[in-house]
Order: sequence, then C-alpha cells, then structure tokens
Amino acid sequence: MLFGLAGVSLLLFALVPMLHHGPFLVALLTLFVGAGLGSTMPAAQTMVQWAAGNQELGEATAVLSFSRSVGGVLGTAITSAVFLAAQPSHIRTSPSPHSPGFAWMFFALGILALAATLTTATLPNVNLTNKST
Repeated sequence: MLFGLAGVSLLLFALVPMLHHGPFLVALLTLFVGAGLGSTMPAAQTMVQWAAGNQELGEATAVLSFSRSVGGVLGTAITSAVFLAAQPSHIRTSPSPHSPGFAWMFFALGILALAATLTTATLPNVNLTNKST
C-alpha cells in the first residue's frame, strides 16, 4: 500500500505551485514518492520470479523489464502531452516550476498511481511460504 502513498504525494505535488512552501515540502513529497515507488519495484520483481518458477525465470524477468520500459515510455509521452496541453502558448519554451502545466502533470500522475493502487488492492493474497519448486 506504499504505492498509494506515492499517489497521494503526487496529487499533493499538484498543489505545490499554489502553496509556495519551499524546498522542504518538495523534499518531503519526493521522499514519499520514492518510498512508494521504490518499495513496489522489488516486490513486483520477486512476485513475477516466484510465479514463473525455475523453468521460465529468465522469460518472466525479461517480460517484466520490457513492460517497465514500455510503461516508462508511455508514461513520459502521456505526462508530456498533459504538461504541454496545460501550458499557455506564450510560455511553452521555458516554463517555470509554478506554471499550470506542472500542476496538471502531477495531478495526472497521482490519479494514475491511485488507480494502480486500487487495481492491486483487488488482487488475491498469495501465501509464498507453501510454494514447492
């Protein structure tokens, strides 16, 4: 559920340009985003490798790595599109951190992270201690 913490932090990042609380709030929110995303990556790797078993370990790891790469590319494209669509036309070349594009970009990222959290909450719990390989 730490991924939910990342989602809430990203939504709060959308409010940072309006709040003007300085670098401490940005550092704190960055810490929460990192804790949420950083704890999710190794857990996903472990679950995929466990579910694949010894026979398909390499293929499963490669598919997860490829999925992360595709997700990164699509995420970058989507957030860039949201950012540019929210920018006023006169500041598209050099936006400031307080421009509306950043707020909308972080809002979209927060919604996506919370949707992913809700999706993973519907998955069944798996007992890893009884797996025989």
